[in-house]
Amino acid sequence: MGESSADRGGRRWWWRIVVGVVLLGALVWLTRGFWLPAEVELVEVEERDVVETLLTTGRLTVRGTRGLGPEVAGRVERVLVEEGDRVESGAVLVELNASDARLGLESAGAALAEAEARLEGLRRTVRPVAVVALEQSRLDVERTARELSRAEGLLERGAGTAQAVDAARDAFRAAELAQSRAEAEVRALGSRGAEVLAALAQVERLGVEVERASQRVGRHAVTSPLAGLIAMRDVEEGEVVSAGQRLLMLAPLEGLEIRVQPDERELARLEVGQRAWVGSEVLGTEPLPARVDRILPAVDPQRGTLDARLVLEGVSAGVRPNLTVDVEVELGVQPSQAVVPASALREEGGAAWVLVVVEGRLERRDVEIGWRGESDVALQSGISSGERIVREASGLEAGQRVRVREAEAGAREAGGALSGSAGAGVTGPGSAGDGGAGAGSADEGAQ
Repeated sequence: MGESSADRGGRRWWWRIVVGVVLLGALVWLTRGFWLPAEVELVEVEERDVVETLLTTGRLTVRGTRGLGPEVAGRVERVLVEEGDRVESGAVLVELNASDARLGLESAGAALAEAEARLEGLRRTVRPVAVVALEQSRLDVERTARELSRAEGLLERGAGTAQAVDAARDAFRAAELAQSRAEAEVRALGSRGAEVLAALAQVERLGVEVERASQRVGRHAVTSPLAGLIAMRDVEEGEVVSAGQRLLMLAPLEGLEIRVQPDERELARLEVGQRAWVGSEVLGTEPLPARVDRILPAVDPQRGTLDARLVLEGVSAGVRPNLTVDVEVELGVQPSQAVVPASALREEGGAAWVLVVVEGRLERRDVEIGWRGESDVALQSGISSGERIVREASGLEAGQRVRVREAEAGAREAGGALSGSAGAGVTGPGSAGDGGAGAGSADEGAQ
């Protein structure tokens, strides 16, 4: 039995309705952004004191390096440092073979020990009080002689007085007189007393020999005369070196400085004494404190840059001459600035504004920009602290209907915060120059 025309017509209309509903649904889905309110997140404007900073790069340089070498010739046994190592005053840096000198020291030490044992035996056979008095008198002579020499040296340098020298000379003469009397008392003991005097003289002589032998051993080592960094090493273990040959270059810690060349437009804001922070990926440490030490008067006419020097106030492992570092100089504090995320700011045709939500629609607030950074902007007018603005203003327009989405706790805490680390901040109107200087910036509080 065949299908009627009415049945076929009704089926075609049914499919048309189904297709129409599907197309209508797709159209609604595709155009939902035009008729549904946009979802936005708000962030609170925070009022802060911000630090205006200058971001630039610099290079570590050294003033007054010193060459170090041995006092005697010999074969190098050990090299205890590498280039870039930090050393303290008195540290042993290089050791030469000192076997002969050590044998001499051991021999002198053995002779001194034997003489001291003989003197101790003689003390037991004579009046102990007289011997003790003689030994003390000799110590007093040595002490007062040193004090007299020191007082005379201070007077020559203008740091002492003639009265101090006279007093030291009187004390030395009194000690010599006391020694003479003590020696006379020991001689009065007869032959034993003479033996004691001879034994004392031998102990003193051998003590001097031990001291000289020890100094000969010490001359086979290269030591650091002051705290500093090893700027150059030109020696390997096993080499034969001559007396006075330069093996190392030492850079004094107080001689480390950073050379920076900011744009000449920063001259009015850069001052001697300003605090700074120095960092480098090579160092891998927290930024090191520094300060502006000198600003040279000349300006490079080709590059339009200044030449300034900063001195480090802290040194960490890995700091070495010629290292390139990031530098942030604190130029001044801007109090009570309204700080917002950079994503909340819209700009066009020289105007700047943010968006606020009023009764479900976006409203434009024109603002004046103070200091600008990569992630934050400080505003001078147009918005007040405590107001809530749209965090992401891109693609939104004033008058548009919106729906507020509550921010997650982490996002609320992070929003609008200025970085406290060196190198991050809010950029000022002074832009980066050809000399590699970053623009002026502002960071939260004092770093």
